[in-house]
Amino acid sequence: MEKISTSNIVKSLELLENGIRVAIHNIDGWFLKKEKGRCYRVEYHHPTTNIFYRKSLKTNDFYVALEKAKEYYKDVAIQSYIGVVREKSFSQVANEYMSSYGVPKYNIDTIKRHLLPFFTQKLEDANKSQKIHLLETDDIRKYQKWRESTGQVSKNTISRECCVISKMLAFAKEKGYLSKDSNIKVPYVPTTYNARQAFKAKELKEIFKKAEANWLYTTHTKIREDRRVLYFYIRFLYETGMRCGDALKLSWREIFLEEQFPFYVIKSKQNKTKINKQIPLPWDTMAMLCDLKTYQRDFCKKYNIRFTDDMPVFGKCQFFNRQAKVVHPKSFKKSFQNLLKSCSFYDEDTCKNKITRYSFRHSTATAYRLDGFSNEEVAELLSTSPRMISKIYDKSTLVGRYAKKMEEKMLLKQSIPYQESVEYLG
Repeated sequence: MEKISTSNIVKSLELLENGIRVAIHNIDGWFLKKEKGRCYRVEYHHPTTNIFYRKSLKTNDFYVALEKAKEYYKDVAIQSYIGVVREKSFSQVANEYMSSYGVPKYNIDTIKRHLLPFFTQKLEDANKSQKIHLLETDDIRKYQKWRESTGQVSKNTISRECCVISKMLAFAKEKGYLSKDSNIKVPYVPTTYNARQAFKAKELKEIFKKAEANWLYTTHTKIREDRRVLYFYIRFLYETGMRCGDALKLSWREIFLEEQFPFYVIKSKQNKTKINKQIPLPWDTMAMLCDLKTYQRDFCKKYNIRFTDDMPVFGKCQFFNRQAKVVHPKSFKKSFQNLLKSCSFYDEDTCKNKITRYSFRHSTATAYRLDGFSNEEVAELLSTSPRMISKIYDKSTLVGRYAKKMEEKMLLKQSIPYQESVEYLG
């Protein structure tokens, strides 16, 4: 395609009359074209932001159209430099960000409940524009103060919400709504890190004994079933180190027990790392899962229910609306807290918000490290990064708690044999 110049205007006019785009002289990527209404228009496709510009110049005169096209090019070039390629309001960018793939549910909830009400209403009341490219650092600082004034909001929560703002701003820069040289910065919010504790071997032994006793010595049918599933659930969390949310989503389709080396699969859509992974199963865990599957099959056979691989591994076999069903568990958070309160080592001041279901994952990582596994090997087994193992999960270096007696972790293996706790399944 030829460029317009003083020497080939005649040829360019012929191409334009035939509906063919002609490149503008000395402006790469910009073209002139004649519309159906015989008016000229300018076209351009931005390669980095993937934005397509098209504007009618509203003139039939070639020379006037050329001058207007050059002026429009200068305007767009200036806007691209200062970051105002396309003006979008905060709510428009937020809706586009929430509809994009892979955005966590927490980010969506934060935007809907807190960010949108403030940046669309509070700024409007202050006679400020809602355009995202006009946001300033002071506006984000005002948001932080507004959240603090609402009360009962911790610094950690505000810090996480500011992380959502940072991701939205990065999304806006990627889409071209903000320039890459934008001066908007999210002020730092000092936080207090409450590290989750890992269990000692004696504490694990007591928890499992309590959970087993609560299950076996309960006569109420529904409560007994809840405590049965809770017992196997926390055993699975410790033996595999799986995230508590991912374990609840597990179905029999992701577990392969008939293979020579049994393993389970974490699907990309259901886990935090967004990667499909095959993780080997310990032999004790394999025996436990075989018994769980047999129990569910016998329950379905007894009440004429079709057993499928889509059923949850930790489903509750109970009656719901007078019908026998394998009910998907919602959460064991409250049940686990009640179990902890019945243990002798529980102290509300030191254990509240520090001992959770995630503590089993920390305990597994610590046990692997004490067994001599490297950070890379433990990260592969727990489906995380080596940096997270060394920084968050590994508690083996804490003096006086785990490093004193490495043999202490073996007390769990010397507890009541697993077969005694599942005799009723046979």
